[in-house]
Amino acid sequence: MQDRPQTPAGRPDLALFDFDGTLTTRETFPDFLRHAVPPRRLAVGRVLLAPLVVAYRIGLVPVATLRAWLVRYGFAGVAKAALDDAGARFARDVLPGVLRPDAMTRLRWH
Repeated sequence: MQDRPQTPAGRPDLALFDFDGTLTTRETFPDFLRHAVPPRRLAVGRVLLAPLVVAYRIGLVPVATLRAWLVRYGFAGVAKAALDDAGARFARDVLPGVLRPDAMTRLRWH
């Protein structure tokens, strides 16, 4: 790859990457929830939050609202250390299988 791009003032350019669909081959938020939320809570949450999911799918609720409720329910009462551990396991066990090699090459270049 070429040298890193420079701005007219000689400072490096800022590169921003979207994670899902850019660095990965698909949306990973549902995968993380399935990986990190306890199975019983996941099952109950599917029932309790189904109306919200339907509202999202028909365009009545924005995705940010849906995600906020999923996270709020899924991780309520979960210790930060447990969530950090779940994130580390997800990064180790799941992400390598969905990262796009070409995008990761470009990210490392920046």
